[in-house]
Amino acid sequence: MRGKAKSNGQAGFTLVEVIVVLLIVTIGLSMVVPGLWKQYEKVERGTEIRLLVELMRDARWSAFLKHVPVSVEFSERDMIVSPGGEKHSFTWISFPQQVAVRFNAKGFPDRANVQVLIDEGVRDIAFDAEG
Repeated sequence: MRGKAKSNGQAGFTLVEVIVVLLIVTIGLSMVVPGLWKQYEKVERGTEIRLLVELMRDARWSAFLKHVPVSVEFSERDMIVSPGGEKHSFTWISFPQQVAVRFNAKGFPDRANVQVLIDEGVRDIAFDAEG
């Protein structure tokens, strides 16, 4: 901002000064925003993986507490829990192959893990002893 008052008595910025400031801000944002977006995607994928583990734990406990087998089917970006037909859709993760996990009436799964496809590649989600 210039210290001199203009002839009409108002001080202000010139158009060139405003354009230079906007250019500097734009360049700075263009360097920062892609990194923030990648971090956001990473957090969202982690959140969905934790949700998947929690839903699998719920299915396991449901089988154990109700003494009925529970089936969890995976396809593309969906997970369907039956009985009940409860459907969950995921945005940031997908399932590379159509798979089903069945928990018997005692809560034990018929497989040890499920493969999940994320940007970094395929990741196995294991079912630990606690569910």
